[in-house]
Amino acid sequence: MAKRKKNPEINEERLTERDLMFLKLALPRDIVRESTHLRINECFRTYVVAYSYPSHIEDLMIARLQDLDGVIITLDITPTPKHIALQNVSMSMQELRAREMNDQKDAEALQDAYDYSDLQELHGVISRANEHIVSHTLRFLVTGQTEDELKENVKNVRDTLKIYGIESYVPENELVMEYKTTTLPADTVKKPIPLYSTLSRQFPFRYESHYDPNGTYFGPTGSGGQVFLDPTLNDQAQQRLSYDLVLCGVKGSGKSATIKSMLQDILCCGHRAIVLDEEGEFKEMVKKLGGALVSPFDSSGRINILDFPRSSVDSDPNEKAAMSAYAAGISRVETFFKQLVPDMSILESDALKSALHRLYGRFGITEQNLSEIEADAMPSISDLLSEIQDILSDKEMTLSRREIFENLESYVRSVSVQEGFGSLFDCKSSLDISDAPFVVIDLSLLSQMEARVYNAMLYAALSLSWQAVYNNREYNRHIKEGEQRRHLVIAITEAHRYLNTNNPAGLEFIEKLVRRARKYDSGLWFDSQRARDFMPSSGSEASEKIKTIFELVQYKAVLKQDEASIPVMKELFPQFTESELLSATSFLPGQMLLSLGNGVKLRVRKHIPEEDLKYFGGGREREEEN
Repeated sequence: MAKRKKNPEINEERLTERDLMFLKLALPRDIVRESTHLRINECFRTYVVAYSYPSHIEDLMIARLQDLDGVIITLDITPTPKHIALQNVSMSMQELRAREMNDQKDAEALQDAYDYSDLQELHGVISRANEHIVSHTLRFLVTGQTEDELKENVKNVRDTLKIYGIESYVPENELVMEYKTTTLPADTVKKPIPLYSTLSRQFPFRYESHYDPNGTYFGPTGSGGQVFLDPTLNDQAQQRLSYDLVLCGVKGSGKSATIKSMLQDILCCGHRAIVLDEEGEFKEMVKKLGGALVSPFDSSGRINILDFPRSSVDSDPNEKAAMSAYAAGISRVETFFKQLVPDMSILESDALKSALHRLYGRFGITEQNLSEIEADAMPSISDLLSEIQDILSDKEMTLSRREIFENLESYVRSVSVQEGFGSLFDCKSSLDISDAPFVVIDLSLLSQMEARVYNAMLYAALSLSWQAVYNNREYNRHIKEGEQRRHLVIAITEAHRYLNTNNPAGLEFIEKLVRRARKYDSGLWFDSQRARDFMPSSGSEASEKIKTIFELVQYKAVLKQDEASIPVMKELFPQFTESELLSATSFLPGQMLLSLGNGVKLRVRKHIPEEDLKYFGGGREREEEN
């Protein structure tokens, strides 16, 4: 549109009764009005208003103006009806035609021709396309600690605007009205501007995108950027030092499809994945990808908790806290029974370890020959029960010691063939997960069992899976130069069943694994529907342990949530603001807040091809089909 240079008149400001009421209610008490500024207590402030722009405005010009120090920018916008906008453009074109009749210098005539051409184009997009015109007023609230500092800051703002071809003025003697503009609509300059082709490209917004050099395509951000994510990236500069993930989303949030897609990305990059499947949701996926599906209820999926790891827990000679495989095996059995009997006393734990030492000695098992003993030659739960009964046959045993071993006998008998759970626990190991790149351990039949039995079995499966972590480390130690390191992910679905404030032994075990996983090129992934399932209440020692685990986890993904979960979410995910967490209550399936650590947060939606959704199944597929 034709540019008209505005020379604002300076008038004495007259205050109405309504203005005085505004001053009384809104302005600070210690305020002094001068012609060019306001002095509030010891701070000086004034306004700079833009009134003239160049014919073409660069994209994100207003966004760049935010770099001005000590300045608050306001933008008042008023829609202009289409017919009025066309009338205004036509009048400007007529004015330019009229100027041709006057004598002009060549430069002025050339500029008018450019302006006329621009107006013709604008008229066309308004009348034939979907362009709209809005009027606007751009203001800059400038402050300073002294009057001289304020003058210097005002000069800096106006000089910066001139660089972009914008003319401005300070509205002298109109500062009370300008003060109102911080809270009230005030499009006083009414400068017209195209909405879609210009103004929409000026608003400051947060453009989000992320690119990891070896990342796979994760999905689009809310601002149109793209995310390529490598969850196995180790980058000190980005403070991405581990590979753990926690993912929360209510039913229908796309949680299941998201974690399946992420696991598929891991497998496609040549890494390994083991899933402890609490719901039996991975059967189709493991079949599609040619992985191994095993169950502790099948003869090929038995786990003997008395079996030993076939490699040292930590053979690194520089690791001061290194445990022998023998000591690790004893500790493993002890933790298993603590999961089975949460109230097990210290004396009973000591008695269990004493019985285990006797049992392994009777079977001729020592630290030196452990790796040579086959799984079929290892003792079982029935053998441990017999050993305890043999100890109880000692007639000279004190009453207190007998009571301890009698309690221990009842604990061991509950998981032997003499009781109902013998088929699960009293067996020889047959589960081998050493070769398959993708293994799913189906625990769905455990979901209806009482918590202590579920926790014991999940611990047995998790400790066995951890053996694959050690094997993976050995694999990476022997790779040749230029070969890719292989990472291993252990995913626990519906992890709140195990990771919660009612399972302190499980929390302690998980914390140890999370702290150690990184150096073995491995990570633990947890998913659950609601954060409060992990921590129904706060303030306990167990709740602080859960917070610690969440702090140690590198990647946090928050999918759709219900409002009732927000207070707990604030405790477990402090890296997200309350407004960000509240926004998750209206997320679409697959949409999430994703924290990468080091303050990097993304609002992104996981991209899952339609053909993958067909065998991923889960809530996201059903919701998208509806």
